[in-house]
Amino acid sequence: MNPEPASETGSAPAAQTLDEAIAEVILQHNSDKYPANDEACGEGHIIMDTVQDGDKVKVYALTMYGTYQFQDGNFVKDSGSGVIPAAIQFRKEDSGGWELEDYQEPLDGGLYGDSIRSMFPDGLWERCISTQEDDEQELKRQERSYAEAYLKTLGRNAAIGDYSDFPHTIPSDVGISTEVSNKIDEVRKYAEDPLSYAPFWFGTVEQVEDGVRYLYEHRYDSEKNELLFSKIEYETQEIVEQTVFDSYTGEQKN
Repeated sequence: MNPEPASETGSAPAAQTLDEAIAEVILQHNSDKYPANDEACGEGHIIMDTVQDGDKVKVYALTMYGTYQFQDGNFVKDSGSGVIPAAIQFRKEDSGGWELEDYQEPLDGGLYGDSIRSMFPDGLWERCISTQEDDEQELKRQERSYAEAYLKTLGRNAAIGDYSDFPHTIPSDVGISTEVSNKIDEVRKYAEDPLSYAPFWFGTVEQVEDGVRYLYEHRYDSEKNELLFSKIEYETQEIVEQTVFDSYTGEQKN
């Protein structure tokens, strides 16, 4: 739990509209909170109300942020937030841009409701505390539009969604014991790639390193009773590195 509401000050890049300025500061506010190795990020926001005071404007908004990664060929929200209310204050610049003066989010946990009531007008309390389905879906739509735009830059088609939107097979589904999985997980905690990046389910995730795209694969070979963790160059499908474990004992075989 945070000891006080999250707050930051700084300047947002000049924007033609307040809406664009809000998008910029949400992206900036979240940029260092989530994994840097994901490929794209996006935001969504809904302006619930604004209060003008001279050249200053206070924006009360619902926000969402997510980072995206290729998983099994799908473009998946790998990390980010749900719906988060935010109180954002800007000052209108002579140039036509907006300077960020303050960005606040409510406290976590048991103090969430009290911080909402202290930060937002009472007419917005219910909407902030109890997320409405329409609001959540609109924020997702906006956030995923960034993912769609990124896919276009790559010339790739992929389904966009959350992890739960797609089927996954995990080791226990094929009879791998909990003891074996735990033993391998302990090794993975301190290992370098491919063990550190391959998914916990059987499948692939993608990562771009120094301009080269790689697949990190976790695969089960039932005939050889092996669990394989591989780093594969995307374009050539060449296996660059591979670590193999016995699926019965969890012992590393290479």
